[in-house]
Amino acid sequence: MAADMPDHTKASGRAIAETGIVIALSLLLALFCFSPLPFGGQISLEMLPLLLLARKRGFKAGFYAGVLFGFLHIMQEPVVFNLLQMLLDYPLAYGILALSGLQAFKSLPHLGIAAGILGRLFMHTLSGVIFADVFLNAQPQSGSVWLVSLSYNASFLALPSVIALILVPIAADSLKQRFRK
Repeated sequence: MAADMPDHTKASGRAIAETGIVIALSLLLALFCFSPLPFGGQISLEMLPLLLLARKRGFKAGFYAGVLFGFLHIMQEPVVFNLLQMLLDYPLAYGILALSGLQAFKSLPHLGIAAGILGRLFMHTLSGVIFADVFLNAQPQSGSVWLVSLSYNASFLALPSVIALILVPIAADSLKQRFRK
């Protein structure tokens, strides 16, 4: 019966299975955090499978997987102050990792991974600035609020970013060679 299915259906089934596995693996990796921070954020490796999927399947698949992971991750680490902060810190922050899968970065994997991670850092930083404005009455126009938010968020993204820049290209090449057969 499966032999009668058109090729695009088989590929879609495989893509859906890979996406589900990547989301499950990211959720599992999120459980093993090294240093949870008081206002959210943690040093963990949950973004590695998402970056790998985006590199393999492209921006669209990576974005959908990141957004879905973000919504599921809220149940693991529910640090939510308002709707905008929740959207920025969870689905959009993980969805934007898919920048690494853009066609422009296919021949520049490290640049693509860095773009995805910087996109995630921007989402978290913007969320922090909004948090400071709403809850602390700080003026977002002041550079210090942006700097504090950037520093806070960079503190938990720095180590996983370095690890991702090393491991994701190696894993992507390894998977490409393994499944070429």
